[in-house]
Amino acid sequence: MGLVGLEKICQSLIAHGSPENLPIALIQQGTTHNQRVIIGTLATLPAQIAQLAIKPPTLIIIGTVVTLHEQLRWFNNE
Repeated sequence: MGLVGLEKICQSLIAHGSPENLPIALIQQGTTHNQRVIIGTLATLPAQIAQLAIKPPTLIIIGTVVTLHEQLRWFNNE
């Protein structure tokens, strides 16, 4: 549901006052060796999904907490 509706979610957040540059992250297959983290903004991330072939399961994180990704990263693909 989230990935399919991500563009609508982003548009709705912007329409209700969220800034277009609000960070958003997608974590595909989190905590597995196939984990991917894609970071963008409400304005840019929806267009990236088709290009990057993102598939479920994917967690969506929205807000300034996304900027802490590098400091809080505890899982590396090794």
